[in-house]
Formats: sequence, C-alpha cells, structure tokens
Amino acid sequence: MTASTIGDTPIRANRYTTSQDVTLPIAAWCDLDADGIKIIDVLERKLHRQLQPVGMDLELWQSTPHRTQETAQVARDKKLAASLAEEGPISLRPLATEIAQYGGSCEQQPIHETVLPALAAQLARLLSASGNA
Repeated sequence: MTASTIGDTPIRANRYTTSQDVTLPIAAWCDLDADGIKIIDVLERKLHRQLQPVGMDLELWQSTPHRTQETAQVARDKKLAASLAEEGPISLRPLATEIAQYGGSCEQQPIHETVLPALAAQLARLLSASGNA
C-alpha cells in the first residue's frame, strides 16, 4: 500500500513506517546558503510538511567564515535568496533575507564542532515539542 510519494517515487509502508510516523518532526541540516534553504523548501513542498532546520540559524551564518565565490555565483545566490525570503520556509526567511542582501555561503563542514555537540539536545527538544518524546 502506498502511503505517500516523494516526487514520482512512492513511499511504501513497511515495518519501519507507521501512521505514527506522520506526527514525528523531520529535521534537516543543509549548507547555510541559498541552495541549502532551497533544499529545505523543495522537501517541504514535496512532503507537504514543515521541516525543522537544525544548524541553519542566522547567528551561526553570521559567525561562520564564508566560502569564496565568483561574482556571478553571488548574484545568483542573492536572487534565489530574495525569492526564498518571500516564499521559502518561514523559519529560514531571516537567513534568506540576510543572504539576499549580502550574499555569502557557508558549508556544513566548518560548523561541525559547533552544531554536532548540540544536535542531540536539539533533536530531543523537537521530539518533545511534537509530543513524541
């Protein structure tokens, strides 16, 4: 029995998925850039659910070194970020607004030491807030 789809790919119920799974929060961690925000946006639209970004907040983006980018890439990212600031995931709109104004891109690797130690606690809070703890 098909429970849902991601794009054209059916997700079939199995011993690992139950009706309770639809109440579990979905956390995601992507690069802190326009493309990372777009990934969250696409997933939310395809899953018809809000995702909980972790390690993708504005303060972290502001305090993390940004990778060097070509001028054309910065312009592309600013344009994409401006669109996402208006219509993208609500929780990431402050980050998208900042990227739209200043440009910039941070990969996950430089922030592992900041994000990973706090990850278990963040995920536990998400479960607790969803009533699934």
